Amino acid sequence: MTAPNLRKYPRLDGLSLLLIDDDSAIRELLQAALELTGARVTQVSSGAEGLASWKAEQPSVVLSDIAMPEMDGYEFIRALRKIEQDQGKARTPAVALSAFTQRLHRAAAIDAGFDRYVAKPADPVELARLIDDLLGPRPQASASAGGQTSGRTT
Repeated sequence: MTAPNLRKYPRLDGLSLLLIDDDSAIRELLQAALELTGARVTQVSSGAEGLASWKAEQPSVVLSDIAMPEMDGYEFIRALRKIEQDQGKARTPAVALSAFTQRLHRAAAIDAGFDRYVAKPADPVELARLIDDLLGPRPQASASAGGQTSGRTT
C-alpha cells in the first residue's frame, strides 16, 4: 500500500467535523482521511449521539449517514435544523452520506435539511473537496498566508 498523495487533499485546517455513522469501519476510514486535511473529526455512531455532540462542540460541518437504527439521518437533520431555528443559531452545513443512490433519496435528503448528498462509498478526497466547496472561501489558518482565503489546492 502506498502513502496517500496529500497534495490531492484541500486543507481544512481549523475546521471541526462531526461524523455520524453506525458503521465503525466507515467512521475510522473517513476520520483518518479527513484528519490528513488538518480537520479535527469527532465521530459518533448514532443520530442521538450526533445531536449531543453538536450541542457540545458546534462543529463547522456535519457528515451523517442516512440509514441508521433508532434515529436515522433524516430524523437527525430535522431535529438539528429545529434546534438551530429555535435557538437562533446559524445553519450548520451538513452532508448526507448514503448507500442509497437513487435520485429520490438525494432529493429526500436535501428536502430534510442536508446541504449536499454523497453516495457511499465516499471517496475521501472528493468528500474533502466537497466540504471545502460547501464552506467557500475562508481565512488561512497560517499567519504566514498573508490573509489569503480558502484552503483550496491548485
